Amino acid sequence: MKKISILIVEDQELMIDGLKAMLEKELGIEVVGYTMKALEAESLTQKLSPDVILMDFDFPEKDIDGIKIAKEILAKKGDSVKIIMLTNYDEYALINEAYRSGIKGYVPKNASKQSLIRAIKTVVDNRFYFDDVFDKIFNPAPEPVSAYAGSSPSFYPLTRRELDVATIAFTGKSRKEIASELFISHNTVDTHFKNIFAKLEVKNRAGMINWLIKQKLV
Repeated sequence: MKKISILIVEDQELMIDGLKAMLEKELGIEVVGYTMKALEAESLTQKLSPDVILMDFDFPEKDIDGIKIAKEILAKKGDSVKIIMLTNYDEYALINEAYRSGIKGYVPKNASKQSLIRAIKTVVDNRFYFDDVFDKIFNPAPEPVSAYAGSSPSFYPLTRRELDVATIAFTGKSRKEIASELFISHNTVDTHFKNIFAKLEVKNRAGMINWLIKQKLV
């Protein structure tokens, strides 16, 4: 079985060492490269063709950040590579900009191994992943003041768990399979579907899937 290949783009050597040590112990995952220089990320992506890039946000290079690098990589590689942003920033506008840029996951740097592995496997499955820490971005909130995004951010009406249910349903899995994957009961899955349909003002899975596609969440 092909291993999930990882490229680490991070400006702190200790962070790179920690991520490598953590991931290299995981069956089915391999770190194929790393760099502390943001400007090397694109060329390494072309050379190594990783499945997933773990991308820092802050870099010492002038006028460079993880989102800008991600945009450049995705413009050339498209959906063949998934990018997870590793950061402790939790500004609404910043997270929304990451999503709109095509970044598939958003994970804090102090996340547990289990959370990071789950994020990697989720984005490889072409689903969107936000760590529990960032649950609040999926709920309405006062408009933030941020210099990062030029326009007002849009908020998603679904909670993280509801989005999990919706994106897994998109893959065609049954109610039973969704319950098994998320370790919840069948009744809980039904409750999530009921809430999703109400929030999105749709009548069925087809309407929900159309919304996911329009939002570019799948």
